[in-house]
Amino acid sequence: MAAIGLAVTALQVDRHCQACLLILPTLQIELDAARGLLGVLITSVLSVGGVSFSVTMVALTLTSGQYGPKVLRHFLEDSRSKLSLGLFFATAVYALVISVALHDGDHPRFSVIIALLLALAALIEFIAFIHRTASDLQADQLIQRLGTQLRQDMRRLCEVAEQANRLHGSAQWRRRARDRIPIVIRSGYEGYVQTTDIPAIAEQLATLEAMAILRVRPGDFVVRGAELFTLFKARNFDIDEGKLGIEEAIRLGPVRTPIQDPNFPITQIQQIAARALSTGINDPGTAITCIDWLTLALAEIVDAALPGSTVLDKEGKCRLLVTTLDFAAVADAVYSPLRQFSGSNLQVYQRLFDSLNRLAMCTDRPERLLTLRTQGERLWEQMERQDYPEHDRAPVRRRFKKLVRLTQAS
Repeated sequence: MAAIGLAVTALQVDRHCQACLLILPTLQIELDAARGLLGVLITSVLSVGGVSFSVTMVALTLTSGQYGPKVLRHFLEDSRSKLSLGLFFATAVYALVISVALHDGDHPRFSVIIALLLALAALIEFIAFIHRTASDLQADQLIQRLGTQLRQDMRRLCEVAEQANRLHGSAQWRRRARDRIPIVIRSGYEGYVQTTDIPAIAEQLATLEAMAILRVRPGDFVVRGAELFTLFKARNFDIDEGKLGIEEAIRLGPVRTPIQDPNFPITQIQQIAARALSTGINDPGTAITCIDWLTLALAEIVDAALPGSTVLDKEGKCRLLVTTLDFAAVADAVYSPLRQFSGSNLQVYQRLFDSLNRLAMCTDRPERLLTLRTQGERLWEQMERQDYPEHDRAPVRRRFKKLVRLTQAS
């Protein structure tokens, strides 16, 4: 539509503002020549657009085959590729409208200049598009994008923890819910839990003078009829179960998203590491890059406060009990699959111990140090079962002993 509007405007300028176009005396083009030039532009730009579309399809196929289908979301969300294709076809539409709308007696100066400028912009964008596609197909670039997304998710966890309406532990909530009547709220739909609006749920519970346990969290798959909440109502307060409204604060969808689900980008990065360590590919360098970015993400929360499980309303009363993602769970989600994928690869073992040591140097919290030490002991136990000569085993042993010293406070 923008291309058609620009074409109509350019034609009006050519037909009604000839005096203003005297500043362009060097461009003297006959009507037939203008139509021929526009025809060449249409053919060329459509050909380039077709090549760009083919390159995009090849990139998606290679990405899906080499890194796994879960990472395709990052390519499909890339607006730059859509901008490139849009510019190519918009240029063709503009030239086509101008070519069809030209009449005998027209002097298409301004229209042809705009067409040439659009063609030049499309050519520059095509070169940039090829460069971006070649860069995005590199494993390091893809892992960096996924790692950046994961770091943002970890920071978001810390921001939630800083809110004043969250408490650690559930004792206070359970004391208030002791004499209430439980009601099970079930899902009428199926799909992955994408987001949960915790403040909205707490506000609605305050309106109902009720309390609840949220049984699901982002990333869970829910089937129709599964339990979403256990609602605890006061004995002297009647609630219409058909008009609660709190289930609307849970958004379900056909796919997982990283918005409130840090485990999803972790899974995506681990999928790349698993394929890199497979027998057919055997690329430990890519797996080590995955470990580095996962370490960087864990460093965001290793010494930070995480959200509590009890949610308060605006008056400070306990309303909602949720399942939180603590550091031990995140660390296990990161290191356990990597340990299982590593097999007998010494380079990966060394980098995993380096990762644990780096994190141990970033915190003094005893429970976090204990978690890191536990992961290191599991890794060393698996390492000892491998048949390595002593000179290969020694560097890994030194790293494990360093981890033991760093976590001694636990």
